Amino acid sequence: MTPYSGNNKVTFIAKKEKAAVVPKLGVMPKDATLVTPSASSTQQPNLPLNAFDGNTDTRWCASNGSYPQWLAWEFQRPVKAASINIVWEFERDYQFHVEGSTDGKSWIRLLDASSNKKANQGELALKAGDAVKHMRIVGLGSSGGWCSIREISVKGDGINTLWPAKADGKPYSYQPKLADPYAKKGNLPPTLLSLTPADEAVILKDVKVAEGFEATVFAAPPAVNYPVFVAASTDGTLYVSSDGNGSLGRDPERGRVIRLRDIDGDGRADETKVFCQIDAPRGLVWDHDRLYLVHPPHLSAFIDADGDGVAEEQKILVSNLAFGYDKRPADHTTNGLSIGVDGWLYIAGGDFGFMDASSVSDPMEPDWNSTQQAHEISSKLQLAPAWICLQETTPMMAEAGMSDSTISPVVKITAIPACTKTSPGNAWRHSPITVAGLAAGQPMWMNPGSEHGTMRHSPQTGEQGLSGITRFNPREQPSQKQRPRNR
Repeated sequence: MTPYSGNNKVTFIAKKEKAAVVPKLGVMPKDATLVTPSASSTQQPNLPLNAFDGNTDTRWCASNGSYPQWLAWEFQRPVKAASINIVWEFERDYQFHVEGSTDGKSWIRLLDASSNKKANQGELALKAGDAVKHMRIVGLGSSGGWCSIREISVKGDGINTLWPAKADGKPYSYQPKLADPYAKKGNLPPTLLSLTPADEAVILKDVKVAEGFEATVFAAPPAVNYPVFVAASTDGTLYVSSDGNGSLGRDPERGRVIRLRDIDGDGRADETKVFCQIDAPRGLVWDHDRLYLVHPPHLSAFIDADGDGVAEEQKILVSNLAFGYDKRPADHTTNGLSIGVDGWLYIAGGDFGFMDASSVSDPMEPDWNSTQQAHEISSKLQLAPAWICLQETTPMMAEAGMSDSTISPVVKITAIPACTKTSPGNAWRHSPITVAGLAAGQPMWMNPGSEHGTMRHSPQTGEQGLSGITRFNPREQPSQKQRPRNR
């Protein structure tokens, strides 16, 4: 396979977001006429009661596009209906009948609209006759669309505004619905709730540990939610990347890192708090008084100098490690972060790569001969020239993004692709790959396994690999900029 040597152009198409519609549910009028609705079928959540709630933003809808379909309602006493007004879902020529019954079994026709060709009919007169306790609309067809009704009103002696009642005759209790404060941004504050032994047993039913060990549920929602990566300090405190956007969303203020502590040593978190808030938190490493965190497109250090569990300062160490958050969400991008005994940070890059990663200079210009100032880890980082990547060898083999890596005490790297596909139609699966014996950033030997393609490194610009691991030294000044391939 010959690598492409031309210039690539990356084009992003902005997504058009639709404004969320918050239904304005009505409040039952004081003189309402209660009816108990039912239907031939229902498409959830478009229930029969929606046709009687005084709100045209809601509707009843049949479960499929077949006809006939019917929507019925029962009065609490017999009534003489004089007219009906039906607001269908769409302004189309629906064909239908309106029928009445005294027992809900034998029906008489009150209106024949089986040949209707009008989209808007307004108020329609009903056939005069005896009082009925049941009424229904039987949809026969339309020029397009399912049988779906937004609102029904009926006029007649002793009939006021219709309102839905339950099967026991009691009205549904509706109140105006408040907008969800987290509908478009933010995340639920973490709080601790104790789990019962039964709750823990359900969560741990498929967890198996070696003899002599015990498994406990350290934390569960709402103490922590949407976990992405986890890191631990030497005292057992956990730091969890939490991203309410998942991998595809880009709503603001969804991301944060949550700190969890087990104070009494029982294997369960006794304290939860937000350590820092940041979009798209991914891989993280705790060291002394700071948390190294990948949050595409940057790598930052969040410093907790006073040890209260909340970061007071953020330093961006490396910028543009991925495409900007305004260009694409966090899927298939820079993810995992590990630290080796050699003092380097190893970052797993996704299959979109990056083009302009660079260290960010510290305006304080610290004295790098000072051990104390060196430990402050200013934003001057060294980007290693080595680029360890996975090369696609045939059209039958592909890797879909490096998600994480681990570094052993002998600097052996296990790279974890998000998924691997070996042939068209086969399922994507996780396939760890091992690279060992790094010397000055160069792999001494590699063990990818024949089914995964070829592992290789290249210090040159324009790397052809699909995904890879890059290493950074937070204790040295930057020596050069690395520019992997432009995908």
